[in-house]
Amino acid sequence: MAYRNKTYIAFDADSNIHYYRLMQAWKQNDHTYFDFYNSHEINSIRTTSGEDAIKAALRERMKNSKVLILLIGEKTKY
Repeated sequence: MAYRNKTYIAFDADSNIHYYRLMQAWKQNDHTYFDFYNSHEINSIRTTSGEDAIKAALRERMKNSKVLILLIGEKTKY
């Protein structure tokens, strides 16, 4: 079993990217302890990948995470 020490952040990139960028700014701030790994850099998914490959990569990301943060905005359900 993998060592689960990461925080996985899921969001709709089309409408909630600004919230993710805000979290990145918190991470860069010297006066705030807020840290997370960008799972897209650790385990990348190609946009040309099939549905099964994408689901497998997402499962792997979540399996290696200790915490899941789901950013929900006004347009998330769409």
